[in-house]
Amino acid sequence: MKKTKKEMIQNLFDANNLKIDVTNLCFEQRSEDVPFDHIELYDEIESEGLFEVEILYYSKAMKYLMQYDRSLCESMQLADEMGYEAKDLNSELLASLLASKYIREDYCELTDQINKILKK
Repeated sequence: MKKTKKEMIQNLFDANNLKIDVTNLCFEQRSEDVPFDHIELYDEIESEGLFEVEILYYSKAMKYLMQYDRSLCESMQLADEMGYEAKDLNSELLASLLASKYIREDYCELTDQINKILKK
């Protein structure tokens, strides 16, 4: 049986450990002038909040930060860019912001493969 584009995208994400579930997203072209491509899919994922990663509990957040941002420079810069103040910061927020950034970057690394699937 032939797989749908949605299934092929989900398989691509799963194969690349990209924890985004596209099974409930609309893969319809919104306008005749705008083809449904990786940018439209990105916008759809963003609007559904699927790029937002929430890392709960201090121990998990600290473990994540120790692995990906020991100096906290990157996560602190993200928080600053998003308008957070020092009094609002904690390990869970910093880890969540960083994980959300990384999932967006991982998506962007797959844009060529995503477009190949969507253009079929």
